[in-house]
Amino acid sequence: MTIFFTITTIISIIGWVTSYIAAKALMYYIKESGYRPPTKEEIKDCTRYAARHTLGIWD
Repeated sequence: MTIFFTITTIISIIGWVTSYIAAKALMYYIKESGYRPPTKEEIKDCTRYAARHTLGIWD
């Protein structure tokens, strides 16, 4: 059972690191391309959209 949890933990860590690097790469691209940073309201709206879309909750 310990081996199972170790393997699933490693898989989760790999997924998290991959997502983290992808998000950092996107932020770097946005900054280097000269786009303006999003406002707090835009971040809030986009986060809400992404969460609802991911969970399958539609307006």
